[in-house]
Formats: sequence, structure tokens, C-alpha cells
Amino acid sequence: MCSVLLSPRGTLDYLYPESFLLMIELSHSTVTCMILRFNLR
Repeated sequence: MCSVLLSPRGTLDYLYPESFLLMIELSHSTVTCMILRFNLR
């Protein structure tokens, strides 16, 4: 699920350049997911 959050980020930023809130949410989700992956290891 983490890989799904990481890969489409650039695509979503390209499709929705005006949605800054979406970009912020994606960034927050990516950071949270990276932290979860780090803690699982």
C-alpha cells in the first residue's frame, strides 16, 4: 500500500496542479507511510 502512495504522487501533481490541499495530503500520507515502513523494519 505504501508503494501505491509513493508512485502516483507525481502523476496526481501533474493532473491536479491547482489542488495544493491534495498535494499536502499526499505528502503527509507519504511521510506517514515511510515512518510506518521504517518502524516495521
